[in-house]
Parts: sequence; structure tokens; C-alpha cells
Amino acid sequence: MATQVQSAGWGYRLGRGARRVLRGYGRIEHRVARWLMANGLPAGLTLISIWTVRFAIAGALLYVAFWLALLIAVVTAAALATDESASTEKDGWPFMTKDELRTSMFYDPVLHNDVAHEQFKED
Repeated sequence: MATQVQSAGWGYRLGRGARRVLRGYGRIEHRVARWLMANGLPAGLTLISIWTVRFAIAGALLYVAFWLALLIAVVTAAALATDESASTEKDGWPFMTKDELRTSMFYDPVLHNDVAHEQFKED
């Protein structure tokens, strides 16, 4: 048998924890079923009651997952809406005009192939 890796990831630890929870729930469920049958409840009704509890737990988990997904969707939509409204560009043209480019600090006419500029020197 292989040894367990000490630096297991969070997914491995999450799965191991879920397995422990399910195994513990199975033990409790089995104990409750034995107690119900020991107190005179027929085996069929015990099985029906156990499955009713299982479906109720599954329904509650689905209910919580639905509202959590809806909350995430609303937060994402709000974040996207605020991101769109934050842009302050008027015309949406991301490039500078030639006059703005020439007045910028690191402008070099050779790099921009600006042959009309007076400092342009051809090699």
C-alpha cells in the first residue's frame, strides 16, 4: 500500500472530510433504524422514514445551493455593471491624436515614422 502524501491539496482534504461526514451519517442512520425497529416500527415504515429524512436533507442542500448560486450571480452582475459605468472615455478611441502624441514626454518621430516632424532623421 502506498504511503499518504503529507502535502495533500485542499481538494483531497475536502473529499476526505466529506467521506468522514457521510460515514458518520450512515452510522447514525443505521443506529436510528435499529432503534425504530426495536421500539416496534415495522421494517417497511422504518425504511420509508429513513428515505424521507434523506430526501429532506437533499432538498435542504439544493435549496441552499440555489440561493447561493443566485447570490453569486447577482454579485457578479453588479460587479460587471459597475465596471461598465466606470469608464469615462467619451468616444472610445484609445489612441492619441498626432498632436497629443507629439507633445507627450517620450515622443520620438523615428519610432512613429512621423516624416512630417522636423526632428525626423532617416538613416
